[in-house]
Amino acid sequence: MKSAKLIDLLKEGNFVVPIYLFKLKDKFDLDFENFVFLVYLTNLGASFPFNPKAIANDLGYTVSDIMMKISILTEKRLVNVEVIKNEKGIMEEYLSLEYFYNKISNIILEDISFKPASVVSTVNVYETIEEEFGRPLSPMELELVRAWISSGTLEEVIIEAVREASMKAIYNMSYIDKILYEWGKQGLKTKEAISRYKNKFKEEKKNTKKIDVFEYNWLDENDE
Repeated sequence: MKSAKLIDLLKEGNFVVPIYLFKLKDKFDLDFENFVFLVYLTNLGASFPFNPKAIANDLGYTVSDIMMKISILTEKRLVNVEVIKNEKGIMEEYLSLEYFYNKISNIILEDISFKPASVVSTVNVYETIEEEFGRPLSPMELELVRAWISSGTLEEVIIEAVREASMKAIYNMSYIDKILYEWGKQGLKTKEAISRYKNKFKEEKKNTKKIDVFEYNWLDENDE
């Protein structure tokens, strides 16, 4: 059975299957075989050169089978095939999962029942980050925010870190994560504590005629 070949590939440990994907599997209206095929595609990347023959060889399907599955996912607006000019100037087909990730993001944000109670009370954290970034958060970014919240980081502290990064025009979740890590090491666990620290630093810099607090790089402190 063809689906058994896909399962064998999963057992080999070559796939990463996000927990959120299984929790939301019923939202995609796919049978098991096509759902596992979608999982396979997510492991190839958000966008990659579309080579149905290589995929067929990898999974033990025919090229016709692969094209049928891609057609099903396309109809459900989970994937789409794009024609892009490569670095050699040659037009090449790419398979994009942008629709899939947009769908996941919308489901996570809209389906309140999916979120634990701690996340329900902090929905505005997601909205604030998206406003600062000027775009929707990706599924991986949503998972990172949930990890911050689950670890006990206060909503107000996350927002402060986001705005700290925004003032430097750095719209990168890894940078925000490092800010939160540095604040945690210094015991800055509330907005008030962070504000006091900033004010103290500002006064010290003013007295020594050095840079303003808003130019302070939290990540370079250990090098000073």
